[in-house]
Amino acid sequence: MSSKDKQWLIEEAIQLETNISDLYAIFSNAHKEHTEFWSQLSREEKGHALLIKNATARCDLGELLSNVVIPENLTRLERCNHHIKALLKQFQESPPSPEDAFNIALELEQSAGEIHYQKFMNTGDDSSLDKVFQKLDQEDKAHSEQLHAYMLKCGISIVDYLE
Repeated sequence: MSSKDKQWLIEEAIQLETNISDLYAIFSNAHKEHTEFWSQLSREEKGHALLIKNATARCDLGELLSNVVIPENLTRLERCNHHIKALLKQFQESPPSPEDAFNIALELEQSAGEIHYQKFMNTGDDSSLDKVFQKLDQEDKAHSEQLHAYMLKCGISIVDYLE
């Protein structure tokens, strides 16, 4: 994998977290009854982007990403980021219903775009970057569980868009 591809992969991972944070901020502003919930998730996603930035600033990407299978990751990340950017544009003008917002978030947290962290974890490296991606993978799973529990608590229907 070229150095350019490695840098691009990291930038896309950072952009993914930032895009999701921005989407959750839209949900927070649109649905005042759930503002605290969405604001917290938005802050956590911004924190994920910062974690990746800080970890990669201290690392040699050539060594750290030498075992990562890239073509599949690049395509998944790119598709996911394009999808979220389209949602951002759409929802800035016309936010979704609370039910749709929660279901979209649940789908995103469980999506292939978020799963890209598992590719890093399968390298067998024990680097600081690998540990960051392991932490982010755990937090993505926690977000999914939080969304699910909050939806049940609030009586929001869970729709599986992937079926």
